[in-house]
Amino acid sequence: MTQYDWLHADEPQTMLLFLRDSQKLNDRELRLFTVACCRRVWQNLTHEKSRRAVEVAEEFADQEERLDRASRLHALLGLLRTWKDAGADGLLVANNPFRLATEYASWAVKQTIVQPEQAKERKAQADLVRDIFGNPFQDVSFDPAWRTPAVLESARRVYEDRHLPAGTLDAGLLAALAEALQQAGCRESRLLEHLRQPADHVRGCWVLDLLLGLTPTSKASPPASGGEPPAQHEGSTVAAVTAAEWSMCTEPVAMLLALRDCGRASERKMRLYVAGCCREVWHLLPDERSRTAVEAAEQYADGLLSNGELERAFHATGEAFRVLYRHRDFWPETTLRLRRQHHPQQLKYAAFLAGFAAGPRAGDISTHLRVEKGAPNWALPNPPSRARLLRCIFRNPFHAAPVNPVWVTPSAVALAREVYEDRAFSLLGDLADVLEPAGCSDLELLAHLRSPGPHMRGCFAVDTVLAKA
Repeated sequence: MTQYDWLHADEPQTMLLFLRDSQKLNDRELRLFTVACCRRVWQNLTHEKSRRAVEVAEEFADQEERLDRASRLHALLGLLRTWKDAGADGLLVANNPFRLATEYASWAVKQTIVQPEQAKERKAQADLVRDIFGNPFQDVSFDPAWRTPAVLESARRVYEDRHLPAGTLDAGLLAALAEALQQAGCRESRLLEHLRQPADHVRGCWVLDLLLGLTPTSKASPPASGGEPPAQHEGSTVAAVTAAEWSMCTEPVAMLLALRDCGRASERKMRLYVAGCCREVWHLLPDERSRTAVEAAEQYADGLLSNGELERAFHATGEAFRVLYRHRDFWPETTLRLRRQHHPQQLKYAAFLAGFAAGPRAGDISTHLRVEKGAPNWALPNPPSRARLLRCIFRNPFHAAPVNPVWVTPSAVALAREVYEDRAFSLLGDLADVLEPAGCSDLELLAHLRSPGPHMRGCFAVDTVLAKA
């Protein structure tokens, strides 16, 4: 199984087998997955003893990892004396929690008689596996200093104040926890994004367990120096591009590393870059809230929008994103038409990019590196397209090119302003024809203006003429 397979799997049995073979299972998480499957079909547990068995299994799971073998057996016997029930015995004393999890998952699926509903239930169970076990292909960066009193209090509240009998965690409390974690200094996007993910979360949620100290330490590693998470990238390590490679590079990560190392990545430019990526996949953003967020990001980059207005646009993208996680019976017709031409994950990734463009971290190149390194192969725009967009926004960072005010004539400025404000990129060639006779000898700038593009807001040549660079 590859990382892509894991992220898109809809068969929980296959995922659990992979975790078992990779030795990334523990009894507590398996029990809580079993409990979550049972809670999803709570209405089918008509016998009160069966329901109590599930509750006892939850209680035991919370003690199990913290007890040695003798204490665990003592606690178990105490529970069984209190709740003499075969169901509780089956859930609690099974010598093989893996077999227990797979059997109960299959049983829960069979409670739905109609075949399409069974497929939906298996998909929901696969999401539960991802919620509880996380991504086995990536370790996350975690600093214990993030466990501030506010974070721990918020995490305990999430853990205790669930929606019963479904057992799902409250989305509002999870969002508040993400906010508290961010205020504590956490910049690990995978932690924050999982807490904000509009999907069912349950006890055993890997991020919540990590914060409460209930997760295996192998899932987390200390932050790299400077507080930034270590780089994660499938395949071989990517090195920063060189000056000679810049113009032909098709690997965005290498280009971003060079921009970071040369100190050429301003917040405005980085936000306009991700907005440009969204413009490239505009057809994959049928929801007006996503499009409005991209436009807001562009206005904010130019100082035309307040922090509050941008934040409102950013939060509106959350609902646009959540729509794509509902069953397709609830999708708008425009989205359904797109789904016939594109993979649903491509629609979700485009919606994510729109939210990222208007989000608080869009100007941070370290966040861009994490997003780029985690981008799946099917993501649109594809890596070569994103590399071309980077070349439009940023000139070769290794080449200094001072501007001579002599060739920045009023006519050149007027034409550049028209290009910028009206997105009249077809006039870029005309701009080059105005600059060159005025004395411009910047070959890279002139060549870019005459190139077929793509071009977008933030184009380094237009920014140079308008003194925005």
